[in-house]
Amino acid sequence: MIRVKAFTKLLSDNADGKLVRRWFMTTPNGSLLAYTSPTDIRELRDQVALISMTWKEQLDLRENDMDDEGHTDPNEPTMHTMTMEFENRNIVVRLLQANLLLVLEGGVPPRKPRQVQVTTEGPRDQRYPPHADGAVSKSVENGSTRPNGSVTATEPPGSPSGHSEASTTMSVRKAKNVLDVHRRKLDAMTTIIRSELRKIHFEMPSDPEGRHF
Repeated sequence: MIRVKAFTKLLSDNADGKLVRRWFMTTPNGSLLAYTSPTDIRELRDQVALISMTWKEQLDLRENDMDDEGHTDPNEPTMHTMTMEFENRNIVVRLLQANLLLVLEGGVPPRKPRQVQVTTEGPRDQRYPPHADGAVSKSVENGSTRPNGSVTATEPPGSPSGHSEASTTMSVRKAKNVLDVHRRKLDAMTTIIRSELRKIHFEMPSDPEGRHF
């Protein structure tokens, strides 16, 4: 039997409300198992519903592509990670088991309004984002979002276009460094939770098909 209180404590102890706003465990169909406490449960359920629908849509796309290409391996998950980049947060989702997801919601530095960017990964895909420079990621993890080093502008000093290009490059780099920290924290938490689930021999049962809430 899964110890929900123990997982709730683990998730809560590893959230700071800023860089790591919230963790939760849910089924692909939207049944919550454990989550960071305290939390706004209504907001959380809305977020779970969005993640559930997006995960299913992306999984269907990947399965269709793999069927067309003839690449199928029943022992490998079609999709194991999904990253959603919003204007004000990142959401990174990891497949823990066939019917169980781990989700990290992380804070990001201020950035321009944007459409949600969704990136998925399967067994043969490269990690997203690519590994950032260790020193830069460490500074972000410690609470600073200012990357070490500088950006070289392609225009002379004082040029408006040069300043704009450098600023945009810096913003993109900063965002990827923060996302890299989120990804590394998700990887670490995945290892811990999978180990605990193996110890208690827990396998999440399947949800009824089409159950979203």
